[in-house]
Amino acid sequence: MRTKNLYLLLLCSLALFSCQKKEGFSIYVASGFHKLVWDSGEKDLLLFKSLRDSQDPDKIFLDAGGSFSQNHIENRYTAGADTAEALKAFGMDAVVVDSDALKLPPKELAAVIEKLDGKALSSNVYWKNGKTPEKLKRHLIISAGKTRVGLVATILKDPEKPDKQSYDHAYKIENPIYEINRNIEKIKRDCDLKVLVLNSGFEDLKTLKKHLETAFSLMVSKPDLIILSGSWTFDPFKLKNVWVMPSGLKGAPAFRARLSGNSNFKTKDLKVFPLSPAELKGRAVREDFVKTISEIRERTAGYFDKTISRASADIEAEKDGYSPLGDLLADSIKSYIKCNGAIINYSPIKRGLKAGEIKVRDLYEILGPEDNLTYTKVRGSDIPGLLGKLAGRKISVSGLKVVRNGKEITKILINGRPVNDGKIYRFLIPQSLINDDYSILSHSTEFSVLPRKTLDAALWYFRNHKELSPKAERRIMEE
Repeated sequence: MRTKNLYLLLLCSLALFSCQKKEGFSIYVASGFHKLVWDSGEKDLLLFKSLRDSQDPDKIFLDAGGSFSQNHIENRYTAGADTAEALKAFGMDAVVVDSDALKLPPKELAAVIEKLDGKALSSNVYWKNGKTPEKLKRHLIISAGKTRVGLVATILKDPEKPDKQSYDHAYKIENPIYEINRNIEKIKRDCDLKVLVLNSGFEDLKTLKKHLETAFSLMVSKPDLIILSGSWTFDPFKLKNVWVMPSGLKGAPAFRARLSGNSNFKTKDLKVFPLSPAELKGRAVREDFVKTISEIRERTAGYFDKTISRASADIEAEKDGYSPLGDLLADSIKSYIKCNGAIINYSPIKRGLKAGEIKVRDLYEILGPEDNLTYTKVRGSDIPGLLGKLAGRKISVSGLKVVRNGKEITKILINGRPVNDGKIYRFLIPQSLINDDYSILSHSTEFSVLPRKTLDAALWYFRNHKELSPKAERRIMEE
């Protein structure tokens, strides 16, 4: 009888242990870690780090993309290097290289990947010149306690053609389906859960499901979970037995996704939770991490808070159909690089400058990230056609005086002189203006894109003009 009772007690104990055993694991997702570094309050970042350093082994930490967006001025200043340093100090398990990161030139993106030291992940981004960094991983397998998580990440430029190769700036984006199949095949035997981070331009939830079904039909092996990077905020759902969830949660800089189920995750549940500041209570954060982040923030703030010039009066972005600030920026470009004139599109200027001190931060904030200068040669006889192409556009000029009647150019002066039809003139035009209408270049005899931006010209000009008093003048006039 005693033996039988002991046997029953052992069975009950095993059953209780089985019920108490924690199944599953957590994926902590940040969609744009740079927001935690630069925008969020101290508590958000420290909470995220304290969770990273906790004793719970059943977790992985993923940056799902957006961290190197050049729309964020701190990333533009250091080409993402400071964010990469913060990610490394944090201990992120994987950092997805998405389409935002491809706005960086190859040399600068390679430096970011090197700094991340084997944590940068993209399954289908290649350098056009064939010199793709070795430390850019095509897939990763990460242990979350007893669960091995396989990660694959792809950029899908055209959701309607998921098996199409494409190009982005200096990069080749290989056929997404080919790379998904190839990399899932490599990891599927060595992991318990296959996760695909997909960076794409789906328009809405309805088209998302439609295009995912198309992509699934082309996959040899499907993932178990898809994390859709970008500005999505839908609730997780299941499609063809694959969980799909966004990389963002109602504007939160980071969140936790909890997966649970049987040992091989064939039957599983997925729930997402916002991070709660209450979780920080009683948790310590390593001092070396706090010191690293403080140093990054302080040196960056020190650069942006430098005063480089003063404005004697407000310089408006637009006034009475022209742009005083646009004219000043055109003057900056013309002075920065020797040329006959400069033409810019002032509509992207985000705001004007107030009277008083002008700081480095002001110029970064008013100018967009992608604006390399194009050096173009135009024969005098073609200049009316070039300016006619720009009729109706919000443009500012330097070195030119133009009189027009609608689209017809009736008078042009270049540096105070009439145009010589046979002479070759040299103009500087921001690339953003040309991107809107490539036919503008049909009027040039030769052109080249320079490794200099409108921002470079503005910073140089403002530093060399400690007091700015631009006079109000119309350089483009209507008859």
